[in-house]
Amino acid sequence: MRAVRAYSGRQFVFAVCLSALLGWLYFVLPLWIQQGPGRLAIAALVGIPIALAVCWIFVAPFLWLLMARPVGWRLAARSGFIIALLMAIAGIVLARIQGWRAAHEVNSYFQMGGGDHAREIDGMLTPYGWLMTAWESLLFVLAGTVAALIVRAIIGRGRRPEPEVPEVEPEAR
Repeated sequence: MRAVRAYSGRQFVFAVCLSALLGWLYFVLPLWIQQGPGRLAIAALVGIPIALAVCWIFVAPFLWLLMARPVGWRLAARSGFIIALLMAIAGIVLARIQGWRAAHEVNSYFQMGGGDHAREIDGMLTPYGWLMTAWESLLFVLAGTVAALIVRAIIGRGRRPEPEVPEVEPEAR
């Protein structure tokens, strides 16, 4: 017998798509505040498919496991925190591997930022670069936690599965 899940398939799809939209908003909101709504259409055209792909590849497996049972507020916040933290760590590791490869390239030189605000020189982060990486990661993890709470608020707690009662066969007389 198939186990009854706390959330329907439709709710699962909605949760993943809502997570993608909230993730897209996290990156687009600063652009919209700085440059106005003029670039919002192009940001949506490019960013929403990327956000959907990232959420379906990385977030959906976690949500599938999580949504098997009802999700309370604490579990939603903790799960959003952990998923965003894992994504931030993966991003940092990939960027540092790329920086390490660039640092060993003898025929190139580059610098991100200038003066006291140089973030990266020849692929290696400066102390200021590490500080900014930590700050941006913290904001990303907090945004992931808030996004999980928003998804939980919209979708709800889920239904508690009915306890399975074994069928009793009538006694033969």
